[in-house]
Amino acid sequence: MCVLMMLVACAGAQELTLQPYSYHKGWEAEGPELVEWARNGESTVNFAGPSEERAFEGKRSYKFDVTLNGGSYHYFGVPLRVPCAGKLKLSARLWVAEGTTASVGFGSNMVYPPSTHSGCGPAASFGGPTGEWKLVEEDLVEEGRAGADQVLRYNTVNATGEDVGAYLDRWSLFIYGGEGQRAIVYLDDVRIEGEAPSEADYNAAISGKWEAAKQRLQARLDGWREALAKGEEALASITAPDLQARIDATRAKGKQARDLIDQIEKRGQASSAEVQDIEAGVFALTYAPQTLAAISKAKAAGAPFLLYTPRAITNNRLISGEPIAAPLGEELTCAACRGEYESVSAVVYAVSALKGLRVSATELKGRGGTIPANAIDVRLVKVWYQAGRGIGDVRGRMLVPELLLKDDGLVRVDTQEQQNYLRSTQADGTSEYLVCSTKDSSGLANVRPIDADTLQPVDVPADAIQQYWITVHVPDDARAGEYTGQVKFTLASGSQSLPLKVTVHPFDLLPSRLIYSIYYRATLAGDGQPTITSEAKSEEQYRAEIADLKAHGVLHPSNYQAWQEPLIDRVLQIRDEVGMPGGPFFNLG
Repeated sequence: MCVLMMLVACAGAQELTLQPYSYHKGWEAEGPELVEWARNGESTVNFAGPSEERAFEGKRSYKFDVTLNGGSYHYFGVPLRVPCAGKLKLSARLWVAEGTTASVGFGSNMVYPPSTHSGCGPAASFGGPTGEWKLVEEDLVEEGRAGADQVLRYNTVNATGEDVGAYLDRWSLFIYGGEGQRAIVYLDDVRIEGEAPSEADYNAAISGKWEAAKQRLQARLDGWREALAKGEEALASITAPDLQARIDATRAKGKQARDLIDQIEKRGQASSAEVQDIEAGVFALTYAPQTLAAISKAKAAGAPFLLYTPRAITNNRLISGEPIAAPLGEELTCAACRGEYESVSAVVYAVSALKGLRVSATELKGRGGTIPANAIDVRLVKVWYQAGRGIGDVRGRMLVPELLLKDDGLVRVDTQEQQNYLRSTQADGTSEYLVCSTKDSSGLANVRPIDADTLQPVDVPADAIQQYWITVHVPDDARAGEYTGQVKFTLASGSQSLPLKVTVHPFDLLPSRLIYSIYYRATLAGDGQPTITSEAKSEEQYRAEIADLKAHGVLHPSNYQAWQEPLIDRVLQIRDEVGMPGGPFFNLG
């Protein structure tokens, strides 16, 4: 039964008119059927419908019996559209029966108009049989507000939960598990009680908020269009037949950005990934005129390479064959407090093929003394195939610059096969390359990838780039002031250098008032052998990772080692030996 009656809110003029809302579903008569609406695998519904086997109220409840044939999540629900504003509470009674091996949850799916985004999740979950009726309750207004804010902030650059509405799209059973697992659930007394505005009033209220979010985005779109136009104008003035391919590639990058801007303008929202793609085009056109002029001049002069200084922390990825979206190199600069790590980046563009390029950093000198060269770590950025370029991104094989190495030869990349090959070196010194870009790691049993201790020379093909990542660790006893040195790029025929300037602040950082943790899944391998995985590690691997986390300020990484295993003692010992502080201990699973 669903009842709506009018009631005028007595609060301020800005508040919506609310209506009492009452929704109640039992299964004394034929009630609604649960419909599957999201899954990542197949399942078999063994039974779904009213049953007299159990009832919270009356004589019948809704029995749902499903076996999972694959995947990890399966959602079943009843569509229902209700504005999540005012005061609304969703409740239901669940009995998870014997024989259940999957996890069972009850909750809601929300949509956040006028955006195209949505969010869902259980209000409560049960990992096995409950032995009794369990009450599950959810504040739909609070859940709608919090969910909208989280989803919009994550998926757009111009909107928050304040800019959209929240509608209940359906109430749902959430079944989680693996192949062969089963859920047997009895459901009864599903209710939504409270007060809510009419859809017409609610839609009118949120449309104004969304318009403000669109205007914020429009300002950014206009700025990008202006920057693209300036770059295209400057690019049109360049006449260099031998660089026409690069000119065309840059122009195409700009067109992609412009087309994406047009698409975003129509829908009024943009994702972070889309902004990255637009800014890649903007940067390419912004720097192209000076870059192409410098390449033409270097070719005429017989210079072997050019240097660029992109920002180290950036979403703008640099890959050979694409426009170089970075400024020409003049110097590398950074600032940090004592004890901090700070990174800069340099890129070599090979005007002609480079053989045996060596890169090194000198010590840094200043009035306060010297920062030794061994406090400056230089690694090359390896571009290799990944499933995507972000968390959860599995769009397909694409080249991603993100692996930091001392020896470029540790990983071979075959662009024809679109495969990565990892060098495995045995204890006797023999080595072989194993494919490491398949969907599973079955071909990497007993792999031993060993990087070099020092940065090795590298060959760079003509018209290609090689990026370097340079990390400065400011000594704990360094005096405040500016320190200068060089990063040298050396060939047999000569070298070029980039000045490296590091400013040490005249103050120290206080310990954080917040406790920082990280979702860290490492455990100690039962056989003590090293593996390439997020979990089972050798003691050497585990110690190195914990020490690295500590050095970078993560003092409370989560623990994934099971409590009942003897290895938990060793985990705690290693953390203590590395110098992790006591205090809160975060445990997973």
